[in-house]
Amino acid sequence: MPCSGRNSVFAGVRIGRDEAKQAAWVKESGREAGARDPYTRDLLAGHGVALSLTGCATLTFDRFRGPRTGRYSIDVEPLADSTPLTNRIGPLSWAEQWQLALGRLDQLRHAEIVYTNRLHVILPCLAFGTPVFFPSASSSKIRSKRRLTILGAMGFEYDTDVVIDTNAWSETYRQFLTTALNIRLKAVESPALPETIEPQTQRGDLWPGGRSRAFQASGRQILPRMVQAVKTRLRRFRTANHPR
Repeated sequence: MPCSGRNSVFAGVRIGRDEAKQAAWVKESGREAGARDPYTRDLLAGHGVALSLTGCATLTFDRFRGPRTGRYSIDVEPLADSTPLTNRIGPLSWAEQWQLALGRLDQLRHAEIVYTNRLHVILPCLAFGTPVFFPSASSSKIRSKRRLTILGAMGFEYDTDVVIDTNAWSETYRQFLTTALNIRLKAVESPALPETIEPQTQRGDLWPGGRSRAFQASGRQILPRMVQAVKTRLRRFRTANHPR
């Protein structure tokens, strides 16, 4: 977590740990925050943060109305003659991760149905209009059920094929960003690979030893150190769950 939220816009934010510290960080921005789910909304409101419920950025994907093909089970026991897939990835470069994500989104966009307990598979499917099935028995694998409160707010049901109109959620999120950034948002057919940026040192925002911990980045950018941290965690996960 950066030491300053002064230059930050929190859109579709979710707080899952270090709640008091993270809430203070969000409040420091002095801006209205956009909460992804009801739990985060109520948590931040309790800390005096001005905010609204915006949902997730993935709900802004356009509806797909073309022919569909493919039945997939993603990180759950395969169901109904579906193809088993996983969202777990190995050590990849940032460009490779980006291409892999685009490929998975295209797969979800065109699918006949997707079986999963992965929130960030479910939400894109709902935006695309792809039927999605969340087996309730698989929810025991999810450590924090609080992150699923967005599904309740959307009227999502378990153990059945679900299709939900997400237009209102999409418009809410887009309008929040338009107001917060004071820019006109424009959809693109093929998103470009976000560029990495160098840390920007600000007065008083240094780790011991002089390393910067305040960064200026837009929602279309990601820091190389963050990518490396994700890769490290994935390697530790694989080692713990698939020892040789």
